[in-house]
Amino acid sequence: MSENNQYFEELCKFIEEAKITQNFSRVASAAKPISASEDAILCELTVAQEHVNGKRTMHGGQSASLIDIFTQWAVKITNLNATLSSVDISCSYMNPTPFGETIYINAKVLKKGRTMAFTECEIRRKSDNRLLVKGQQTLSILNN
Repeated sequence: MSENNQYFEELCKFIEEAKITQNFSRVASAAKPISASEDAILCELTVAQEHVNGKRTMHGGQSASLIDIFTQWAVKITNLNATLSSVDISCSYMNPTPFGETIYINAKVLKKGRTMAFTECEIRRKSDNRLLVKGQQTLSILNN
């Protein structure tokens, strides 16, 4: 399922940029866009070798990075020229995410003002919608 709207087009651009960048956003390059609106984005990703730790489950740092990147994209989708900076980020790890598992990454903007944005993100297993990781991020909007 996919959407054909301006937000979805911007989400696709974010992912394409992640595929060619040399910066840390490249950890989101394997994501496949599902939907996008003015306050939420949904993607799926299959956990690959570069995402896992020694136990062959998704590394906690990978999960945190996905939450960081996708919540920023959810804010940036309506404010393309904004520079965003993390003020606070937290992650709660509910269940392990094994190698080869396909996950949904659902990032939402809870509230956005002129200088701050409050977001949340859930990473869920695609097969049964089980919650794997829940994250929140507060972002500073440095220019508008």
